[in-house]
Amino acid sequence: MTATVEMVHERVGIVITREDKPRYLAAQEVQYRAYKDPKRRTEARRQAVDYALTRALEPRSPITIDWATNEVFASEGGWTRQIATFTTEQYQIEQVPAVAA
Repeated sequence: MTATVEMVHERVGIVITREDKPRYLAAQEVQYRAYKDPKRRTEARRQAVDYALTRALEPRSPITIDWATNEVFASEGGWTRQIATFTTEQYQIEQVPAVAA
């Protein structure tokens, strides 16, 4: 019998708000391991979403994410400004074979 782990798949919808350009949408798909421990699962989700947001908002980095409001901030000209908001939608949990370490 092969050991399996659960992987969660989510879509991250991003509304990019830049003062010099009109708002536009971006989307990224992320996956992360569905740990049984809620803290580990939350941390894995945040790392995956953080990576997706960083990629979508390049070259603006570093970014700061407010997880309570789903807002993204970056420093611009000495000011910290909101540059995006995002939503996440879980669409699949799948069983995949565990990779031996």
